[in-house]
Amino acid sequence: MDTPVELTSLEVNVTATVDVRGAMAVDPSVPVGFQTMACHIHFRAKEGTPPELLEKLKLAAERCCIVQQTLKSPPPVKTTFTTSGLARSDA
Repeated sequence: MDTPVELTSLEVNVTATVDVRGAMAVDPSVPVGFQTMACHIHFRAKEGTPPELLEKLKLAAERCCIVQQTLKSPPPVKTTFTTSGLARSDA
């Protein structure tokens, strides 16, 4: 069993850049969505924590992050639309 890591602080900052011309249909050549994303994580571990244990923690956190892995390798997305209350003409 691995030794647990005790964190004394954890801060996560995520930034992204986007050109909204695509989403606003101003420029069809601009893709809809973020162009870049960056995640910066700053943590402090309890004094005396071995550096190799901190490295294992970083690797495991990146590998097991559901959001990051989904963004890196997006699954297929299926969209369905259901409408109701549409006017009907019997002409």
